[in-house]
Amino acid sequence: MKAMTETFLETGWEDEAEARQARDDRAAVLTAQGFVCSCQDLWNVAGRRVFLLEAAQPEREAIRVESTKTRLDAKAKPLKRKLLDVEIF
Repeated sequence: MKAMTETFLETGWEDEAEARQARDDRAAVLTAQGFVCSCQDLWNVAGRRVFLLEAAQPEREAIRVESTKTRLDAKAKPLKRKLLDVEIF
């Protein structure tokens, strides 16, 4: 799984709201590209906020297994039931 981490420091922006918004905008872009993203709000030792973005692409094997399973489910044959020969008098 390809993974990346990006940080948005409060000190690099006008205020913490802008840094958080920049992180959230970047997460939206990466999500649209197929990444799975998680965002965290952290603090550094100086007491400043650090907005963290972690993004990873899902493994191709997991995607392939899921799509194969779906195809197999669609091709599944209905169960055949054996009927008993019964005479009614």
